[in-house]
Amino acid sequence: MVQMSTVWDRTTAFASSALPAIMPIALVLLFLPVSIQLALTPLLLKQAAAVRIVAMAVFWAIELLGTLSLMVLALGATLRPGEAVRGALPRLGPTIAIFILMFVAIVILCLPIGGILAAAGMNMAELRAGNPAGMGSMSAGGAWFVLIYVLVLLVFAFWITARLLVIEPVILAERRGFGAIARAFRMTRGLALRIVGVLILYAIVATIAVLAAQTVFGAIFALVAPNDGDIGIATVLTSVVVGAVSTAFKVIAAIFVAKLYMAITEAGEQAADPV
Repeated sequence: MVQMSTVWDRTTAFASSALPAIMPIALVLLFLPVSIQLALTPLLLKQAAAVRIVAMAVFWAIELLGTLSLMVLALGATLRPGEAVRGALPRLGPTIAIFILMFVAIVILCLPIGGILAAAGMNMAELRAGNPAGMGSMSAGGAWFVLIYVLVLLVFAFWITARLLVIEPVILAERRGFGAIARAFRMTRGLALRIVGVLILYAIVATIAVLAAQTVFGAIFALVAPNDGDIGIATVLTSVVVGAVSTAFKVIAAIFVAKLYMAITEAGEQAADPV
């Protein structure tokens, strides 16, 4: 039986003991990309959609490499940051391919919402310009469908995230491609509710911490060193603080997922041993 409390204890113990190996990866591949992206956000918002998409994809790929590298450390393959990154790099491509497939599936699931909103005459360009007329006109039935569909989709999203939570360690440790989806799904059988509880708690705590850092420090820095343009001292300092908070949560999450994979694997091996 996999206990989330035991996985958490292993996570914190590893984070404390392996901090010298964790810090270089977290700093270069998580903290810097997050901070730079946050600082450049006001500027990127003024660029063409293609430029924004490419920039976001590059930052995301770098952060994903950082997450995979931390998982290599947590899985016990090495305690050297350079070796962890080199071990994760060959698995970056398969991981990106699987995540793209999952993203396409999400887009397909969201198509009914887009279809109803488009049929109601919603104009996103008008809404972005602050024109209420962009809302269009939606029937009561259409509004209820969208509401119920979104709620069901959110529940499904939490459930499928829980069932596929260990997909990255599977890709790393078992060197699987698209087969990692089915493997992760099998490994988390019977654990979905417990994992969903952890996901909800993590989402609440991380969101509150990041928003608090952004709001409090953003206000302080704006008073001390107000921006002269799109990117100023206040924006940069706020992005550094928010990036540090965000990085801390991402590090814990990466280690936790790796330790969860190891706990599930150990439980499976024990169950397979003859009594």
